[in-house]
Amino acid sequence: MKPFAIKFDKSVSKGHLCYRHSSDFVWEIITEYALLVVWVTTILLVFWQNRLFDNLKDILFSSLVIALTIWLLLGYYFLDQLVFIKCDKNKKIENTILPLIRVNFPKAKIDTSSSKILTAGQSMTRFRWGKEISCLITDNGFYLNITTLGRGDLRSPFHAVTNYLKCKRFKEQIEQF
Repeated sequence: MKPFAIKFDKSVSKGHLCYRHSSDFVWEIITEYALLVVWVTTILLVFWQNRLFDNLKDILFSSLVIALTIWLLLGYYFLDQLVFIKCDKNKKIENTILPLIRVNFPKAKIDTSSSKILTAGQSMTRFRWGKEISCLITDNGFYLNITTLGRGDLRSPFHAVTNYLKCKRFKEQIEQF
């Protein structure tokens, strides 16, 4: 698993992960958005030609396709969103986020080499999706993002909404602690 280099200051100011542009990053963005454009264009063409909504079976299928498209668009919105967790700087890493990562992602490899960015990740296995956890540490708290990785460590927009909700749940757990 090879995470992209994160632009710390820009990510904190914008509230979502911003990456340095490398050839791998640009290629992933191009393929993600090309697939999204093909998907939405195909859906619009099918609806424009009125091939659906002829009977109940088509209505159910159309509803499923519309729901899947909305979920995909929401996924792209939440894919790099950061959740801010207010925390005291002294107990920030050792007592809050590291135990949380170790409990919820026991096979994750944690990289604490940077004083501002903590990353952890586990690669995809045959029966389990990979994960990448990014934590941007500031003076008054930290920003958290969880990304699901698929084959070839490509980011999965289908899991982005549930990953965002997982970050919100972690925020509640840390604030109770």
